[in-house]
Amino acid sequence: MLPFLESFSHSMEYILKKHRNILVAVDGKPGLEPVHIKKQLQEVRKKFNEEGPQVPTIDLDKLATRVRNLWAKDGYAGLESLSFREKDNLPWIIYHGKAPQIAASAELVNGILTLLRGRWRSSIRKLIAIYLRYYDPSLPATAMIRRFIQEHLSTYNGSSPFLLQWRRRAVLLFAPAGTKITAAWLRDKGDESALEQLGLKGEAGTGNFLREVLRELIKHIANKDFPRGVPNLLSLLELKSQGNMARYPELIVQVANEFLVRTGRDNKSPGEELESHLRPFFLRHLGDPRLPGGKIRWRDVKSEARAVFIRWLSRRDLEFFFNIVDQTAGDDKWIYRRRFWEAYLPYIENTWVLLGRDASSLIKTPWMREHMRDRNFGRLTGANSDKSVFLLKIRGYVFIEWSHSGSCRIFREDRCPLEFGQKQCNSTMITGNWPDKKIDHRRSEYYQWQNELAQWIFINLGLRPASSFTLT
Repeated sequence: MLPFLESFSHSMEYILKKHRNILVAVDGKPGLEPVHIKKQLQEVRKKFNEEGPQVPTIDLDKLATRVRNLWAKDGYAGLESLSFREKDNLPWIIYHGKAPQIAASAELVNGILTLLRGRWRSSIRKLIAIYLRYYDPSLPATAMIRRFIQEHLSTYNGSSPFLLQWRRRAVLLFAPAGTKITAAWLRDKGDESALEQLGLKGEAGTGNFLREVLRELIKHIANKDFPRGVPNLLSLLELKSQGNMARYPELIVQVANEFLVRTGRDNKSPGEELESHLRPFFLRHLGDPRLPGGKIRWRDVKSEARAVFIRWLSRRDLEFFFNIVDQTAGDDKWIYRRRFWEAYLPYIENTWVLLGRDASSLIKTPWMREHMRDRNFGRLTGANSDKSVFLLKIRGYVFIEWSHSGSCRIFREDRCPLEFGQKQCNSTMITGNWPDKKIDHRRSEYYQWQNELAQWIFINLGLRPASSFTLT
């Protein structure tokens, strides 16, 4: 229905521009406004529930207290003594206020719903709204309201567009296992239009019911259908109209714990397509877990999941650096260095790239531009403009690799002249400081330097390569 209304709105704006004689001034202010037609448009939107019911201006605290007192004193007869306006606003007080809410009292909720049966058509819009916003299966009211809505919608045979629309939705939303059924339906739909079809927009689009639906969907995909449905789920977890802001920030942590652990099993790559969805998603919402701000946002994520994501970032940085090397250094032995560090990826805790002026101009492929935008690497000065530097941190040591043939310099972290995230560095900061260890890249094809460096890492860090670094 929303696409129709949007088309209707655009058509009316076009007509009004051509026939300005039907416009009138408003309150004497400059400019013309289509007052009467805008009022009619509001009525159309109201008819089709494009604008949800508005919370009343009545004092809900006062009404809730009055209802509790009447119920305690006279039971159902006390509720019947309420005024028409008070009865009309009863749905809003069910979940209102701090615990214990009226929703926790099955008897009182039953009394309220019994009173509303005779006026269900005027109440059901509000009951649907509070059910979707405040859904809480631990409270008696939730199941009672669900049954009330389902009962009246399923037996309705009139012509109200609003009621007919929600009767169709009730098969999913108000079924006994509504969150699971809706999650299954959304698995293959997975976009804003799907939520529009279900009426999960506005406050309902950030309400408790949809949160539980998405929680169910995360568990289902992780346990039974991975990785099918991941792109659709990620789309549902973001509010596109608000700059991809997280719809439910707490669910981002659940996705990280479920999906990253799943992809990290057996140390297997998740596949380029899946990683291309997950990596930017987590960078947007949780940041880089190796940086101060990211460490805070990742604190509730399992260490196993964090390790997987750090490995993804390190692999991407490694690939980025050696793609630059391939275009600038002219070193046919770089593949040996790349293979060596890939063998230590599970242990790499942080990475950083400092680019020479010419090197940064070679970032032309889409994935490299995207990665440069995400990481915003630093600039290397004081060396040939085509040279770049790659930093890796493993267990308290920083390994510095040059893009061109040269040496791997190893510094204890507290003595390292460079910092991760550094935006500019002069090459003399590296060459002018004596490292703890320096290994020249000699006789790569015979694995001379590789074996020497692997032995140093084992003796000083206690680590063996996670995979073979030989090319055969």
